[in-house]
Amino acid sequence: MYKIINQDASLQELNDFCRGDQFLKNDSLRELVIIRNLWEMYFNPEFNTESIEAITSKINTTTKIEEHKLLTDYMLKNFFKMQPGLPAPMFFARGRFGGLESFEKAKGRWTYLNFFSTKNNETLKEMAKIADLRKKYKDKMNFVSVCLDDSLNSFMEYIAQNPKYDWPIWFNNVGGVKQTAKELYNVIGTEAYFLINNYGTLALSPATAPSKGIEYKFNAIFKVKKKTTKTGIR
Repeated sequence: MYKIINQDASLQELNDFCRGDQFLKNDSLRELVIIRNLWEMYFNPEFNTESIEAITSKINTTTKIEEHKLLTDYMLKNFFKMQPGLPAPMFFARGRFGGLESFEKAKGRWTYLNFFSTKNNETLKEMAKIADLRKKYKDKMNFVSVCLDDSLNSFMEYIAQNPKYDWPIWFNNVGGVKQTAKELYNVIGTEAYFLINNYGTLALSPATAPSKGIEYKFNAIFKVKKKTTKTGIR
């Protein structure tokens, strides 16, 4: 699968691969499943975004199903909206103390933005790693986390249980806004990462998770050097 998408960017190979699934023998169903998975893969750092765009464009120009044409039209428009180099979407969210917080305040510094859920254990492990990263880079950049829980109570419980997590951690669902952070960043599921530069544009979209090595990028940006010791001559 990775080779078909990342290296070959071949719709034909992907179609042949999926045809081997006994539940995907129907052509229209198989195409729909491919489309929906391409959308999720686009926001997974393990997949090449340019390859996914190419495959999606191919479906868009060859599909005979109007619904699939509309779906891929929508996908391509949103893919290009979240391209690195474009302005990062600004949003409002609920702060830990109930006030309305604006992502605009993050402008002027590099910012690592992540989305998580208290119901997703993997994202909670990443939050612990973000806490470590913040200790190291808080003088150089911002960290902003957005909770995608449905329940405000579970968000508040998480905040109460983790008093040492003192960076901006906000709640996605807030009234009175046209689009939430999750909608603006096209987040699928409950986990996503983005790196925004000090000019307010997307540097990595998507970015890698802490456990997948985002610190290497931080080191490259801020030219962090490891201390070395020279062995003396005896």
